[in-house]
Amino acid sequence: MAIPASSERRPASVKQVSSSSSSSSSSRGVQVVGVRPDPTLAEKKRKQYEDLVAQISDLDAERGADNLRILEIQKEENDVISSIPKRDNYPKGSEGKEEYTTDSELASWAEKKEVFDAGKADKDTLVVTLQGHTDQLVSDVFALNEQADKLCKEINAISPPLQAKD
Repeated sequence: MAIPASSERRPASVKQVSSSSSSSSSSRGVQVVGVRPDPTLAEKKRKQYEDLVAQISDLDAERGADNLRILEIQKEENDVISSIPKRDNYPKGSEGKEEYTTDSELASWAEKKEVFDAGKADKDTLVVTLQGHTDQLVSDVFALNEQADKLCKEINAISPPLQAKD
């Protein structure tokens, strides 16, 4: 024997356990219970998703900045190295050496090379550090993308289906 929904009463002390509200209706003695998604839960999940997407975007920007700095360091190194004459560039014999450079130019290039060599170890360390940091960022972004995908699926599961407008 079914009890009509209109006579159904809940005590005030009973708390609703689930995160969704329910409605009930009665039709010829059969009770039909429908579940409506809780809009606050869906909004909370959407906010979490937006926060994850923003965090991913920030990490991508940070990774891009690190990669740009690595390229700048490599360009600086290439510029210095390409401006220093190589012995192979001189024609055979000592007489050709004077045609290409003066002693002051050679001294200037030697000084540049010395400064370059002194800073090279620091730059190499910085590049390795930046590369390690970008690798960690890639890993973090991957994990956050997985969380975002999971959250997106949860949002879709608790959101009411979209209805076509006439």
